Order: sequence, then C-alpha cells, then structure tokens
Amino acid sequence: MKAALKNASVATVAVMLIGSFMAGCASMPIVEPTAQEAAAARQYKKTVAIVGLSESGSSIEGVGQLVLGRIEHLLVGRFNLVERGNMNAILAEKGITGPVDVTNAPEVGKILGADYLVFAGVSASIAGPRLGSSRSRKGGDKFFGYLWDEYCCESEVSLKIVEVASGAIIYSDAKKGLSTSQSNQENFKEEGLFEKAYRRRSTATQILRIAGALGKLSNEYSMMVSQSIEQAVNGFTYDMKNKFAQSGEILQILSEQDVMINIGSAFGIRNGDTLIVWAEGAPIQDPRTNLVTVPKTQRGTLKVIQVNSGLTCIARGSKNTISQLRVGDKVSTH
Repeated sequence: MKAALKNASVATVAVMLIGSFMAGCASMPIVEPTAQEAAAARQYKKTVAIVGLSESGSSIEGVGQLVLGRIEHLLVGRFNLVERGNMNAILAEKGITGPVDVTNAPEVGKILGADYLVFAGVSASIAGPRLGSSRSRKGGDKFFGYLWDEYCCESEVSLKIVEVASGAIIYSDAKKGLSTSQSNQENFKEEGLFEKAYRRRSTATQILRIAGALGKLSNEYSMMVSQSIEQAVNGFTYDMKNKFAQSGEILQILSEQDVMINIGSAFGIRNGDTLIVWAEGAPIQDPRTNLVTVPKTQRGTLKVIQVNSGLTCIARGSKNTISQLRVGDKVSTH
C-alpha cells in the first residue's frame, strides 16, 4: 500500500488533496473583511504562528500542506496569523535555523511577535481493499446479494499551543477523522452466482492487498484523505471557541428579535454561530491572591443570521431575551 502511494509523486498527491479540499470549501461563502476592517480587528486579537508540522508515522506522504491550510482556516479570524512564507527568513536573520520546539518557544515567539506558537502533527493511512458483502431473503425464497470493494482512510491531527509569555503548553489534543469509499458493487438474485463471485473476489482482494497494486485509485485516495483530515481538524472547532472566545458588544437593537453586534468575519464569525450574552457583576478581590474577578451570568443566547462585514453581524434571539438586552451588553462566542 505504502509503496504504491509513493509511486505517484508527493507533489501530485498534494495537488490532488488541496484540490479536493478547495472543492469542499466552495460551498462555504463568507463576507471577506476589507483591509481596513482586518487592520482594525488586529488590535483585539492574539497573534499565533504555526511553527512546526510533523508527518511521522504517516503512511501517506504529501498531506502536510493540506493540514497546514486546514489549520489556518480553523485559526483565521480567531487570531492574527504570522505569514508562514516570511517566518523562516525572519528566524534565520536572528540566527535560529534549527527546529522550533517547546524549549525555545519563548525566544522564537518574541522574534515573530506572536502570543502563541502552534505545533501540529498529522498521520494518515489507507486500509483496503476489503470485500464487503450483504445477503438476505425476502418474500420466502427470494434471494438478494450484494458485493462491493471498500477502502478506509483514517487520519489523526494533533495540535499543541504554547503561550510565548510563559512558555507553558496551554492546549494539547489530537482528533481523528475517518472516511470510507465503496466501489465495484455487484447485485445478485441467485445465491449460487453470489457465492461463486464472493470466492472469486475474495481471492482477488487478497492478491491486491498483498501486492499493494492500488496506484490507479489515486483520485479516490485523495478525496478520502481530504475528507478524513477535514473531519479531524473540524474536531478542534469547539475547543478553539471554548479556549479562545471572541468577544464584542451589542451596537444596536434592530427589532423584537434581532440585534447588531460589533464582531464579524474579521473575528471568524460565521452564519449559524451561537453567541452568548453576559451580565457582569460587581468586581470581587480574592484576599489570598489579590486578583480581581468579575463574575459573569449568562443572560441568553443568540444565533448569527447574517455576517454584514468584517466587523459586524446580525444575531437573532427570542423576544424575551432581546427585551432584556441593552446597547453595550457584552457578547462572546463562549
């Protein structure tokens, strides 16, 4: 299997994978922020740099570029991203040419002007072909049988985020994605023919597995790998919203159910996102640490129905929730 995949150039595999990913993204329209809106939003967001990617343990080469693009898509809006194209040159000017790791993360982060450094890892493998079968009898003796070839791609993407100021790992997790593909289905209405075909295709499948002669399925591979990696990276979406919430406030009460809020696509806001409205209590000082905490109480939830621009969106709530809100009330993604 691995040998067959390596017969195709890594560049070819990467191009096909990225093409599959872009085709999947075409159905997700978003109002792009203008340069002015993006610049205005920068001061309210933390800056991250993706400094490491490991493909160790992956039986499929050429998936790194796809993963980096998908992770950037996950982080854009929530953070300011350091341009990867300039990163190596900036570090080389400062005499840092070796790999970046947790030990030198604070130094590297300060050079790049980043608040956080992101380390990623990816592994992907394809199993198959496996012969799938189904047989049943309906209406007495009426026989129905089905045979098909099945392939399975399993991917795992890991993320580790290091805070530059402290050098501490503030987030670390891995998510898995699974994608399957079926082909060469045959239908049978005679049990004898089904059994004969089953024996023939079982032998052929075993030979294919042993020989690894699956290079001709590169298109199916690329789509399966793209789907499984996208599924894995999407698994981090909730964690990012939870760990790195975006916040804003209500700009205007538009109707009995709609309000305008001052966060838009420049903050990663999408149609359908859920926003939480908070009420802040009186500050409380902890006598042991002397830290001041402002307690918050959830007042209601809103759902984004329209992203107007990079800096604004319209969100909808129940009439009861909206009746309690005022201009200036605090809103966040978590």
